[in-house]
Amino acid sequence: MADEFSFFLSQTRQAPLKEKVDGLSEIIENMMKIILSFPDMVDNAINNLAQKVYSLESQIRALDQKIETMKNSMVAAPMGSSQGAPLPAGVPPRPPGAPPPPPGAPPAPPKPQEPVNPMSLRSSIMDELKTLFAKRKDTG
Repeated sequence: MADEFSFFLSQTRQAPLKEKVDGLSEIIENMMKIILSFPDMVDNAINNLAQKVYSLESQIRALDQKIETMKNSMVAAPMGSSQGAPLPAGVPPRPPGAPPPPPGAPPAPPKPQEPVNPMSLRSSIMDELKTLFAKRKDTG
């Protein structure tokens, strides 16, 4: 890209002013296209990471529930008590070392998940800039 730019500069020294301005505006437009594509790439990378984290969290929760169920069934079988009943569906297990809930307390509600792909103000501004550059390209 640096070679192209130096070639452009050497050619435009003898060119008329209109060609110089047109060439420079084309270079700036190409640079803006590159700059405008960075936020989309970053958003995509963040969304992919968020999906992977959510998937891992789901797997960890499922494993924790299985472990808790196995612990409870092992404790309940020899003692014959009903304390080892598995947790209802949708209720996350207590973290290890957490104090037990008081007797008769309702289970804690599960945390709501955040949306994976919210449309941000920055994205909408970038989209609007892209459409403006596309319109300029079509009319130019």
